[in-house]
Amino acid sequence: MHTRSKVLLGHALTEEADAAAEIKNEKPVLAVIGNPPYSGHSANKSKTDLGDLTFIGKLLEDYKKVDGEKLGERNPKWLQDDYVKFIRFAEWRVAQTGHGIVAFISNHGYVDNPTFRGMRRHLMETFDELWILDLHGNSRKKETAPDGGKDENVFDIQQGVAILLAVKKNVGARHASPNTPNTNEGKACLAPTIHHADVWGLREQKYFYLLENDVQSTAWKTLEPSSPSYLFIEQDNTLRAEYEKYFSITEIFPVNSVGVATARDAFTIGLSENEVWERIQDFVFLTEEAAREKYHLGKDARDWKVLLAQNDVKNSGPNKANLCKILYRPFDERYTYYTGNSRGFHCMPRSKVMRHMLEGENWGLMTIRNVEIGKGFDHVFAVENIVQLHTVSNKEVNYLFPLYLYPSETTQDQTGSLTFDEIKREPNINPAFTKVLSERIGKTPTPEEIFCYIYAVFHAPWYREKYAEFLRLDFPRVPLPEDKSTFERYCQIGRKLVALHLMEVGAHGNAPNGFPPTARGNDDEGTLPCAPALHRFEGDGDNVVEKIDYKTITNAKNGDVYINKTQYFENVSTVAWNFAIGGYQPAQKWLKDRKNRQLDFDDITHYQQMINALDATAELMGEL
Repeated sequence: MHTRSKVLLGHALTEEADAAAEIKNEKPVLAVIGNPPYSGHSANKSKTDLGDLTFIGKLLEDYKKVDGEKLGERNPKWLQDDYVKFIRFAEWRVAQTGHGIVAFISNHGYVDNPTFRGMRRHLMETFDELWILDLHGNSRKKETAPDGGKDENVFDIQQGVAILLAVKKNVGARHASPNTPNTNEGKACLAPTIHHADVWGLREQKYFYLLENDVQSTAWKTLEPSSPSYLFIEQDNTLRAEYEKYFSITEIFPVNSVGVATARDAFTIGLSENEVWERIQDFVFLTEEAAREKYHLGKDARDWKVLLAQNDVKNSGPNKANLCKILYRPFDERYTYYTGNSRGFHCMPRSKVMRHMLEGENWGLMTIRNVEIGKGFDHVFAVENIVQLHTVSNKEVNYLFPLYLYPSETTQDQTGSLTFDEIKREPNINPAFTKVLSERIGKTPTPEEIFCYIYAVFHAPWYREKYAEFLRLDFPRVPLPEDKSTFERYCQIGRKLVALHLMEVGAHGNAPNGFPPTARGNDDEGTLPCAPALHRFEGDGDNVVEKIDYKTITNAKNGDVYINKTQYFENVSTVAWNFAIGGYQPAQKWLKDRKNRQLDFDDITHYQQMINALDATAELMGEL
């Protein structure tokens, strides 16, 4: 390019930039339109290197509050997504003008995710009218059309998308610079009109719909979002009011946490104690790069580094006492080396909560906050050990609610010994819930009875169906029983379910360490939840899991589960084979995770008992 041409081009670009800056800074902006980027790891920082909030960081603080209170989110990282920042900036910019329109097509996560309830409330305060056209297509949630047909995205992305039209009417336009304090947000629009519509189906169908329709021709439904969630989706408001009167599981068990985040599951978790211990003893004496290469650890992450993991193990001994069980998946108990130190051998060990599962006998309830994949809520499981971040579902973050809390420090007697019975543990149960429940049933229930009642409720088909739309969006809530007899019946069934899922075995009578009887049936029944297996392991071979195949037999209600060409577990029901707990089907998942491994006697027995437990679970759920 000639020098003169370069000068002219440079001059033109400068003029355009100056004109754009003048409009942005001095002229009233009446419309902000776009398709902002979707990036959870935003390049538009909310904090400076010194930790001070940036301009957009300050604006986002408004989305971290709802009804004047902080969200209370442990990790509101989704609010840092670029598309959220673009919406927040557009909202601010129109508010500075005093009136205008925001028109974005973006990720649809803000429509119903609980983390965005502050954002939804703030949009309601700023704008007079909101139109949300949800185009769905979220392959991460495995969305399907209401008729069961395929639902495709309008773009080549995994996140579902929605069109947002937000209108702020003129209440006195004012010109301002970006540094002018915000005075028009959250004042004029306290009762906005909110419209919502869904578009499902194949991509071409959605394109055709968008070409043929506009705001006037779309069949909108008017929403009335309310506290505390302010959801931008259609709901049964009467049923929602009923459901929201119940205690949330987070209110009942106030001490809770997400599961252990290892950052390197394949390395930090093993199928046996010896496997983990041998790995630890080897790992700690290797050089940093030798360990990285040998164990395929990849590049260091922000919160997990090979050297930090090695130092954590060295500083702890290594000590064989740190080996412990961890429930990796439903019915899949494994082992790990647990120091409890963050950014060590484990990335985030969540020791403030997990220690209660290590310091004595305990039960824990695992569940999720919102359903992201699957057709409904079945994300619940009883545990007695520490748990992994995705124990009941690989997509959703999993939460652990321990039944008992152990003191951070224990006092030894004069001999220096301390037995389990001498440790004073306290129930992790909100006294307010116990009081309300006691008044309803006419007695004060034990912590175990409360746990078992809740566990049964969460497994009840009527509960999962009736409150499906709410269970998809936030932590499950617990309805009170109608009367004492209902409570006792649910307690009994819940206790049987707990016994099944913990795979308790043994004679009738008292369970270990002060827990109540397992309620496995009366003496006349004489049955155990994990009775001797009915599903014999047949065929000659080396017991190595190769190609897994379920072959139904004549009545199609049962089949044989082949682990290779010649060996199989016989007479496994289709109910057990397909039974889902959260994001997993345990009868299938357990075998898939052991592909190319040889099953020993304990493995075979465990699988047989697991099939029994799944069949019994389905039968008990039918009684609720």
